[in-house]
Amino acid sequence: DQGRFMYDGGNDLSQWINSAEAHNTVDIVNDAPKTKGSENRIAYFVTNNGFDFSHAVENINSVEFNRYIFFVRPCYWIVSDILTPNEPDLLTTYNQTWHSSVNFTMNDDTKAGKTTFSDGKNIQVVPLNPERLTASMPKGYFASAYGNARDINYISYKQTSSGTVKFDTVLY
Repeated sequence: DQGRFMYDGGNDLSQWINSAEAHNTVDIVNDAPKTKGSENRIAYFVTNNGFDFSHAVENINSVEFNRYIFFVRPCYWIVSDILTPNEPDLLTTYNQTWHSSVNFTMNDDTKAGKTTFSDGKNIQVVPLNPERLTASMPKGYFASAYGNARDINYISYKQTSSGTVKFDTVLY
């Protein structure tokens, strides 16, 4: 996520940092009444020497948001976001975002993103269904200290659809 910053909401930067778009999650945009997560819970969690697995559930903006995270020790994560609207015919835009403390580059063919750390220790964000996604790298912010934010790009994967939508992403 976007580092440290005051969450006072008093300016555009604070409002952006408070938004779903500024976090490693999925922002849900539809015409349903706007609600904060009325139910959010860890549905399942297991950890052992080989892997970690978690399943979290949240209901927001009339959509059930299920996030499954499978961490295969020590190298990679598989993140599956499954979003099911309460009204199956409701056209909804979903914006999955990924952030880092450095800028990303993006492969135009695969839509995979890669961080740009100068020491070469980078992470790749690889969507497993790129043909369904509109990918971009909008400008956002990273705050390395309270009240000190700098411009930085992040990865945005969008889908607009009615019915259930799925994002499957590998991080390594």
